[in-house]
Amino acid sequence: MCLRALLLAAVLFCSAESSVHISPEKVNVSPVKVNVSAGGIVILPCSFPPKDVFPTVEWSKEDLKKGFVFLFRDNREDLEMKSPLYASRTNLFLEHLKSGNASLRISNVQPADTGTYRCMRMWNNGQQNITKVELFVAVPDPKISVMPLKEGGFTLECEATCWGSDAKINFLDENGKNLTADDPKKGYPRGCFTVQRRVTLQEAASRVTCRVQRADTNETRETQIQLPAVPDPKISVILLKEGGFTLECEATCWGPDAKITFLDENRKNLSADDPKKNVSRGCYTVQRRVTLQEAASRVTCRVQRADTNETRETQIQLPVEEPKSCSHIVLVTIAVIVLVAVAVIVLVTVAVTVLVLRCRSALVDSRWRKCCKTEQSTLTDIKVDNAENETIEKLQTEVAALKSERNKDKETICKLNKDIAQLTEEFAALKQELDEMNQQDGESSHLLPPPKSSSLHKRLSPLINKPSITFGDSTETSVSCFRSKSN
Repeated sequence: MCLRALLLAAVLFCSAESSVHISPEKVNVSPVKVNVSAGGIVILPCSFPPKDVFPTVEWSKEDLKKGFVFLFRDNREDLEMKSPLYASRTNLFLEHLKSGNASLRISNVQPADTGTYRCMRMWNNGQQNITKVELFVAVPDPKISVMPLKEGGFTLECEATCWGSDAKINFLDENGKNLTADDPKKGYPRGCFTVQRRVTLQEAASRVTCRVQRADTNETRETQIQLPAVPDPKISVILLKEGGFTLECEATCWGPDAKITFLDENRKNLSADDPKKNVSRGCYTVQRRVTLQEAASRVTCRVQRADTNETRETQIQLPVEEPKSCSHIVLVTIAVIVLVAVAVIVLVTVAVTVLVLRCRSALVDSRWRKCCKTEQSTLTDIKVDNAENETIEKLQTEVAALKSERNKDKETICKLNKDIAQLTEEFAALKQELDEMNQQDGESSHLLPPPKSSSLHKRLSPLINKPSITFGDSTETSVSCFRSKSN
């Protein structure tokens, strides 16, 4: 009884403890499906009702064993909990969290990213919302590139980008048989696991298939390439000096075992030289020549492969009459005449060009000289005018100086005339006094002797009779001076 009671209590306690961690959650029934090509960028949708407090956003993947795809809590990204597989490849649109956008952005998508993702939004009150998104990453088709070899044949390279390190590449011929290829090379260019493999074909094939298969998902993709079929043989004609023809037939990329045969218009074999084999433009090429001393209307070059029995023919129509040996001389003569004519035309053209240039140069030179002469004469006239102007100004200055000196002389003359006039008046007064004294005393000899009086009178009479000094225009000077005195 006690044992049953203890067991019942333990069950109740455990059930009560587990109920503490259970919180209401809302899960989307149908997951969202998203498809993307490997190596690109994809956005997994997730949203929540906008609130003042941001929830904890947890992006996880069902088959991810450790860490999260992206964890946002306490308003920041938790890098410690992030899986190394998604380092630097996932992020949220943090600037859009306020509007309720919690979508996940994955860059450089890998085929291993395929799977189911879960976006969980958790609030502090225990509310949870979960959205599931299914992502399918489509790998691109394999790519084939062709590289011709110098020694002949081709090298085909098949590249499976973003298929993962376990991708397997096989080459198949047109019959579906596997071709022996080199060991695959694995690398991580452009952020994706890439596998490359090469195969070398010494003999041409019409079609090659590259098949890529993933071991984990068994996904298979194929890419075919149509290789160019062997070209038709080419015939070239070589004229001989001694007459006749030499025909050369070339079979490019037909392989070293190609057989060349020449046939005439009656389908009979023509005797030809031994074939020559070499590597030209990355393919085995066979060449053979035949010389015809007699003209033939038609020659056929037949090429046949021994392994596949493939046959191609090329025909050439030849002139019925054998060409004469002088035809070559005629052609050379015509060529020489043409070259001479061309040379003469070139020389004439050059001579005319030089003449035109010289005439133009002479015309420009004459115009320049004329312009220079005109400018020189203009400058000379300007200099003469300037000299005349300077002379006129100098003469005007001298005339003004002379006028000034004349005015000074006039003033001096006027002053002298005034002085003479004053002296004349004084002498006249003295004469008058002498006359009066002579009248009063009679002919008294002790006062003024007559001889002396007569002598003095003679010396003073010119001054009395001529009271002015003349200079230049004496009349004008005297009048002007006396006018000033009267004034």
